[in-house]
Amino acid sequence: MKKYIVLAVIIIALITAVIINIKTSKKSFISQTRPSQPENISIGVEVVKESTEAPKIQTIEQIPTQYAQITGCTKTINDIILDYGKTWGISKTAKVKASLTEEETNNIISMLVDYSFCMSIAKNSPEYCKMLPQVGQDSCLLKYNKWQTMLLVFMKDDKKELACVDYLTKAMADKNEKDEIDVFRKLEKTPKEICSALKMGMDKTCDALNLSGKKLKECYNVLPRTESDTSFNDVRESFRLYKDSVQNGILNCSLMKPSMRFRCEISTTRNERLCDQYRDKLLLTYCDYMQKLNSKTEEIMQKEQKAEAEKEAQKRKLEEQKRLDEIKKKDGEIIKKAKEILQKQKKTTGGNDETE
Repeated sequence: MKKYIVLAVIIIALITAVIINIKTSKKSFISQTRPSQPENISIGVEVVKESTEAPKIQTIEQIPTQYAQITGCTKTINDIILDYGKTWGISKTAKVKASLTEEETNNIISMLVDYSFCMSIAKNSPEYCKMLPQVGQDSCLLKYNKWQTMLLVFMKDDKKELACVDYLTKAMADKNEKDEIDVFRKLEKTPKEICSALKMGMDKTCDALNLSGKKLKECYNVLPRTESDTSFNDVRESFRLYKDSVQNGILNCSLMKPSMRFRCEISTTRNERLCDQYRDKLLLTYCDYMQKLNSKTEEIMQKEQKAEAEKEAQKRKLEEQKRLDEIKKKDGEIIKKAKEILQKQKKTTGGNDETE
């Protein structure tokens, strides 16, 4: 229990340190909410009144030295990735003494995706997603390309078109992806056609797709030309954000709800330091899992050594018993032979020895 209390205190201290560093920078930002992990991205965005700005600080891939000394956690992100297939992410049929449980493995994958997604949007590159094992890479790239698709719409950034095509191709083929993806499926257009229209802006997409009748009306409801085209409040808010972004040439993070605003801050400021909270949570959790795994492995090894020692002792006992049995057998043979010789002597002497 004490270990988990210390772990919780360290995580709180790390997050506090990040907030203090950001607030004392020349370019400060105010953000009351920090999500435990990025949420799914949606075209519909809740509008709030709060402006933010953050400094650009280089992120390292291990927790700060002072906390590493306290916790004994010296692992890096690269260490975790290299450990995949060795201490975690191992097949159930693999012959290993011990590995992380399925639940622990899923937790590590989820936290790796959160951190890599954060770093990818901070660097405006999918490279951090691509460094992950395949089991986490697809999920990370889907989230990254979804974010790029949003930038394509709100910023009319045609450099995001390929990411948009990749995102819609995978999302539209996935039956588990619903909600806004169903809207695109109903258009009966290819991902390439849809993305080519999206890059023209929210208010021009539906007309660019050459739709008519019911499909056109449904399209205007989620990608309106004006606020009056839609019956959804979140779409109206998104439309206002779109108009503001187009007019000012920058995505206005202050108009977004907290979870979206946070990733928007990361994306627009390229502040990798904002991803430290994901890094620290991942590393501390992994170190805790590894400590328990090492204890479990040591316990297994001790049991194996004890079993091996007992096996050797039993083997020596059997060998000793066999040796004693062989000696007893030889002694018996000697005694038997001696008796036979004695009997022969008696017969040849005719019992003289007894007369005398």
